[in-house]
Amino acid sequence: MAERPPSTRRVAWEQPQAPGWGSSQQQLDRLREPQAWGTEPGFSASSYLTQRQEERKALQHIQAFLGASEKEEAQKLQFLASICALCRGVDCEALGGDLSDLCSKAALAEEIKVLLEEQPHDLQGIAVRQQALLAITAMSKVRPVLEDTQNNSLLHACICSIFSFPPREDMQSMEALLYDQTLDALHNMLQELVFGAHVCGLLELQHILQVLLPFTESQRAAERERAVHKIAQLSKLLTSSSLWEGHVPSRGVQDSTASLGTEHFQMLGQLVARLRLCCSDEDEGTRRGAADALCHLGSFLLKRESGKPSEDSAEHRRLQGDWKAETFWLSWSQSTSDTTMIFGKHLCPSEMTEVILTAIEGMSDSSAYHTLAAARMLAVAMRHSASRLRHASRIVRCIYENLMHVSEQLARRVLLRTLLQLSSLYPEKAVRSLLASSVLCDSVAVAMWRVMVSQPATAEKVLGELLFVLQERRQGRRVCFVEDEPHVVPLAATRALRKILLQPTLQQGKALFPMLCVALLFQISFAMEATLQDVEAFFKTDTEEGRGSPISPVRSALQALQALLHWAGYGEQVGVLHKTGGWDMLICAESHHQGITLLARQLRTSATKECHWIFHHLLLVLSMRDVQREIPSMAFFTELLNCAEFSTAVDEQVLRLFQRHLRTGRLVMRGLVLRGLLMLSESPEVAGKLQGLLPDVMERLHDADRDINVKALCILRNVLHHMERERAGPVALQLAEKLLPLFDDASQETLLAAAEFLKWNQLGYLTQTLQTWRIGECLLVQDRSRAEKYLCQSLPYLESPQAALQELAVRFIVLQELLDDGRPSIHCLAAQTILLLDAVQTQEPSGWQCQALCCRLRRLWERWRPPPADDSVVAQLHERSQMLRDLHTEDT
Repeated sequence: MAERPPSTRRVAWEQPQAPGWGSSQQQLDRLREPQAWGTEPGFSASSYLTQRQEERKALQHIQAFLGASEKEEAQKLQFLASICALCRGVDCEALGGDLSDLCSKAALAEEIKVLLEEQPHDLQGIAVRQQALLAITAMSKVRPVLEDTQNNSLLHACICSIFSFPPREDMQSMEALLYDQTLDALHNMLQELVFGAHVCGLLELQHILQVLLPFTESQRAAERERAVHKIAQLSKLLTSSSLWEGHVPSRGVQDSTASLGTEHFQMLGQLVARLRLCCSDEDEGTRRGAADALCHLGSFLLKRESGKPSEDSAEHRRLQGDWKAETFWLSWSQSTSDTTMIFGKHLCPSEMTEVILTAIEGMSDSSAYHTLAAARMLAVAMRHSASRLRHASRIVRCIYENLMHVSEQLARRVLLRTLLQLSSLYPEKAVRSLLASSVLCDSVAVAMWRVMVSQPATAEKVLGELLFVLQERRQGRRVCFVEDEPHVVPLAATRALRKILLQPTLQQGKALFPMLCVALLFQISFAMEATLQDVEAFFKTDTEEGRGSPISPVRSALQALQALLHWAGYGEQVGVLHKTGGWDMLICAESHHQGITLLARQLRTSATKECHWIFHHLLLVLSMRDVQREIPSMAFFTELLNCAEFSTAVDEQVLRLFQRHLRTGRLVMRGLVLRGLLMLSESPEVAGKLQGLLPDVMERLHDADRDINVKALCILRNVLHHMERERAGPVALQLAEKLLPLFDDASQETLLAAAEFLKWNQLGYLTQTLQTWRIGECLLVQDRSRAEKYLCQSLPYLESPQAALQELAVRFIVLQELLDDGRPSIHCLAAQTILLLDAVQTQEPSGWQCQALCCRLRRLWERWRPPPADDSVVAQLHERSQMLRDLHTEDT
């Protein structure tokens, strides 16, 4: 690779360490070193020495010029002539044709470019231009090869400097002569660049044509004509045998007919389209030059298709005759349609894409081409090649970039009809390309979306593709679009969908409502977890019309969902959710699942048919272990269980699903599952199916969330109520042990459920009248044989951190002597204790139980500091506990 030139011309020469540049003395010493004399005929030592002297002088002139601050025209001419002399010397066999040993070729090219750009845009300084062309020609014969950017930049400076001359008819005879000479020098230079020994000729020719092509759009007629004629001259080289045969390309290019004809000459379609538009130019010279160039391109196409036959072969002459018979009228014909059809038969799909892109760009108001001619070209190209295009996304993007600049009504209709064709044939590429082109869905994109959904069949395809984009899973990254389109989040589709659904005439695609509804719900969930980069990329300069603040991705997705409901005929439900605060809940992270529940509640009563699909789809999503979509799916799914149609559809798959999510670590998910099970447990037909989930439901009684505890208790109550007594017994025993920790919170509802299950009216009465302190007495009265067990169960509560539980435990086990106390509270406390002690004496409790009771009472006394009013009671408790310990000692 050639080195880049340093930042300034003077420094570029003087820096001793720059690649390819030595010090001035080192460079001159290289030329003084003795070289191996050859034995070529005519070679002599004197001629060699003369040549070396000329090279040294040339190098000195170059150094002096680059170091000078003021540069006259004579100095410029001498500098350019010195470059020619130096290149001629380097091109000899002794130095191997490499200029990098003496100086930087890139720096020389940059200096020539600056000289050309400094010349006035008239015939003054034409000698400098001619000498510059000669210098570039000489440089093209030696290595190293310039980088493409440097080469194209230098070419553009040359062509622009010459094409900027005034029209030839405005020149004097001498000026015209100099102008013709300059054009000849330019042609020689371009030919030398194409057929140079160090480049691939076809690639270099393409580079030159790419530089010339923009001049065919110039607003100046003279520049257009000069560019077209130069392209015609160079196009003739495409059929040259020396370009196809006997050339060993560099840069790793494989020299074969197939690669040269198709792979490396990629601008053929663009070239054909630009020239055909030039055939409609108002200037006759431009029209004829374009027609000549098209004829040469036609010959190239025939040669490419025929497998490179010899120009003298009968096959080639026949093909050439057929081509001339089709294109002889190009110099005067205005039929763009016919020309497009002729070339369309020979161009490949990627080349036809370039024709279409060029036609679209040519329809713009600022284009120098005839707008209607470009429109006719586009119409014909689409009619004959629309079904075999490979880059439809590029065409859609080009339409987006040019639509607002096309004011001619006929051309605009052709452009929009092209968009409709692409949307029908390539809906995926059309949708994704437009999303990538306008993430924020501006007014141009809205106009395009309207066209894309204007036909029923196409509308369903477009909505289907938008649905597919919405359904794509991000997994922490933005969705990558096909081909070379940028990365865009699916949230862009929500903005586009909202704009589409606001069209009152859109009636197609109603069958997609449930799928779009679920997809938008998920997008709201995703948007609340979007990264800062996603948000910034989404609404960079996004401002709502008439408002100064941007719309967030979450609210944008919400607006799309509201538009979807209105479009599907559920506007009343939108209003209900607004009144109940459902929309605000939906876009808040803490209440998001509750907002989904409210939405599902509205839809299950008004969109039963659509909810049938949603039910089964959410069941599939919940089975996929998709963490991002689990909570919104479960919120909607459990609400649908309120319908008998869906609750009776519960099977083993649903039960296994609930069981798995009951064991999840997320509190919200467990609450949603319990909510669904609670609704199912209220149905006698379904409650029986839930018996296998009771162990998992009982485990939720230990959760720290009160709402979860209550739901679990209600489920257990409902299921046990619908079970036979024999089967419910063992479950009730397990449940009793699980209920103990709940007596500090949810005990009242628990006791009521237990009373109802046990059919114990007195227990229910005491609970409802808040006489829970009498429940222990009732337990002992009902079954004294369980006194020891009750005592063991009461002991752990003496060490509870909650004072209320400690008091209840003491009340249950306090000594009987307190019965003599006259205060009513102590009397009641003692009454309970008498029953307990009687039971203990009857059963002769083991020693460790009494000892444990004494120890617990003592520890309770040591750390409990009651109010002064209760000192007498506490003192008596302490005394009686000591007495109980003494009794235990005697028994032992």
